[in-house]
Amino acid sequence: MSVLLPLFPLDLVLLPGVPLPLHIFEPRYKEMITQCLDRNEVFGIVRAKDGGMAQVGCTAEIVTVTKKSHATIASAWFSGRNATGNRSWSWRPNK
Repeated sequence: MSVLLPLFPLDLVLLPGVPLPLHIFEPRYKEMITQCLDRNEVFGIVRAKDGGMAQVGCTAEIVTVTKKSHATIASAWFSGRNATGNRSWSWRPNK
């Protein structure tokens, strides 16, 4: 079963119980965070690697947000769901 999630490719791994501070300045990811907050949804974090994204990731829940003129400062937590393999989630582009 596929689940459509907005994805945030990062060169890191999100660990359970450890907050991840995000300094978001790209418009598409600022919009993604706003949509997730408006819809009370999680987003996926997948490991970025040379030539694309890894097939492993997890879902993240936004816990705090501060909006600045140039960026959105958010903190996210691991929401308890891991995903592996290309059938676990599908890319939903941010428009």
